[in-house]
Amino acid sequence: RQGSLRGAARGGVKLGWNEKVCRKVSWIRMSGEPAVVIFVNRKSGGQRGEAVYKEFEPLLKGRCFYLDQGPTEGLNECVRVLEASEQYRSKLEKFQEAHPVSSSKDDAVNTEFFSTEDVLRVICAGGDGTVAWILSAMDKHQSLPKCVRIPVAHLPLGTGNDFSR
Repeated sequence: RQGSLRGAARGGVKLGWNEKVCRKVSWIRMSGEPAVVIFVNRKSGGQRGEAVYKEFEPLLKGRCFYLDQGPTEGLNECVRVLEASEQYRSKLEKFQEAHPVSSSKDDAVNTEFFSTEDVLRVICAGGDGTVAWILSAMDKHQSLPKCVRIPVAHLPLGTGNDFSR
């Protein structure tokens, strides 16, 4: 049975989509799959981010971040996850050997990238502006090499959600 998001926020019936997403995230945490970090804009779409945060925080244990103070804290967690992964460090080292110009952290134009899909994935819960903000912040973050692309899923909470369509 599918309830309203307002009902879920008041402690009523959980949303069908929310249950499905939470089950998937729970499975990812148990199966040794890539780490997941979620950015939640609590102001998107009539304050629906609160309910999403409350569902995800117990599952992600410290990898769920509100965007009230900006994305820096969550991005720093992404960097910690990547740097702790031997698989990522090995992949980055091999990439840097093969593409010395593209792997620098400077503003050089990058034409070669690699994905962290096997180590880290991000969920962005918010509207179109939230997604654009997170993607831009990832691009500008000093500790992320310009050649690294972290897969980002959009959990639409905004009023328009043109990006998710």
